Amino acid sequence: PDGAGLDDRSRLGIAVAAVRLPAGEVRFFHGGDEARPAPRMSESECRSLVAELEKLVGGGHKLVTWNGAAFDFHVLAKESGQPRECASLATNHVDLMFQLLCDQGYPVSLAAVGKPLGLSKAAGLKGDVEMTAAVLDALLRDRGLRWVTARGKVKRWSSLRPLTVSEAMLLPEPDTSWMRSPLRRHDCVGWMLRALPS
Repeated sequence: PDGAGLDDRSRLGIAVAAVRLPAGEVRFFHGGDEARPAPRMSESECRSLVAELEKLVGGGHKLVTWNGAAFDFHVLAKESGQPRECASLATNHVDLMFQLLCDQGYPVSLAAVGKPLGLSKAAGLKGDVEMTAAVLDALLRDRGLRWVTARGKVKRWSSLRPLTVSEAMLLPEPDTSWMRSPLRRHDCVGWMLRALPS
């Protein structure tokens, strides 16, 4: 489901999570052990994941996702029982899709921005992580991204730098009057605003 509908749903569970480290290694987190991974991470295992992410951030690393503010961190908040910690991680990380939404007024899929770069989503979570890293590299190199619309047109979005979720929320609201039912910023980050002290 999309992130906006998570508040109304029972817990989805987390089978596996992954982080690409600066040296290029992809680290996986899952329930159980290496020999017998569990189909779902327990609450304590999800809390360990939150602690590992906090350790990475505390060590000077910046977390980057595509739609992590609305989905990944929201699910992790529910599964770990740590909404405040996950909301703090989410507001201080870079969610490239959320930044584009705040600037342009609509979301774009990771597959759409990968296409002009010659990238296609490889199967599995590692493919998503690697593609997000490649898109970040392209944004830093080109100071923007291009994507292919549903009608086959190539659009360009210019951005001087990646913004954290809290920085992206300060961007001026774009005109979305031409859209029938635009996705609002609050649809993505409302759970975070409720979890954090004012």
